[in-house]
Amino acid sequence: MEQYFTIVEWAYDVSVGTALIPVIVAIFRWKFFNFPLKIAGIFQLRALVQGSIGLYLSYTNHSNRLLFHISPCLDIILISLLFVAIFDVRKEIKWLLALLSVIFIAFMVNDYLNTKNFIGSYLTTAETVFVIILLILMLRKVVLTYKSSTYKRSLILILSALLIGNLFSTLISTLMETFSAYSTKLMQYSWYLSSFLFTIITNLMVAYGFYIIRSKVKDKY
Repeated sequence: MEQYFTIVEWAYDVSVGTALIPVIVAIFRWKFFNFPLKIAGIFQLRALVQGSIGLYLSYTNHSNRLLFHISPCLDIILISLLFVAIFDVRKEIKWLLALLSVIFIAFMVNDYLNTKNFIGSYLTTAETVFVIILLILMLRKVVLTYKSSTYKRSLILILSALLIGNLFSTLISTLMETFSAYSTKLMQYSWYLSSFLFTIITNLMVAYGFYIIRSKVKDKY
C-alpha cells in the first residue's frame, strides 16, 4: 500500500505541472485574446504559480498556510473580473462585486492573523459557493448566446473546466471528512488519485480552449 501511495503522490505532483500547458498555449495565442480570455490566461498562470510554490513548500517542509489564504482572494478577484467582462454589468453590480471581494479579503486577513487554523472552513466554503454561482451564470450566458463562435466555444471549455474543478473541490472536501474518520492514509490516497485525474483533465480542457483561438475575436464578450 505504501508503494502505491508514493506512486500516486508522485503522479499528483506531476499533474500540478500540467498547468504549464495552458499557460504556454495562452502565451502563443495572447495577441488574439480579448479581455475575458486574458483574464482566463492570468487565472491559469495563477494556478501554475500557486501549484509550483505549494510543491516547493511541501518538499522543503515549510508551511503553505499563507498560500492557502492568498489563493481564494485571487480567485474571487479574477472570477469577479471575468463575470463583469462577460456580462458587461451595470456600475452597481461592479461595486457590489468589489465590496464582496474586499469583505472576503478582510475576513481572510483576520483569519490568518488571529487564528492558528490552517484556514477557516467557512471561508473556503463561502469562496467556493460564490465562485461556483458566478461560473454557472457565466456558462449559462455563453451557452445561450452560442452561435458557432470559436471564441464562445473556447469560453465554454474554459468555464466548464473551472466549474468542474470547483465542484470537484467541494465534493472531495466533503468526502475527505468521511474517509479521514476511517483511515487517514485512505483519505490521502483518495485525494491524490482523484486530484491527479481532475487536474490533468481540466488543464487540458483550458489548453484546448486557448488553442482554438487563431484570430482576433469579434464578439463583444
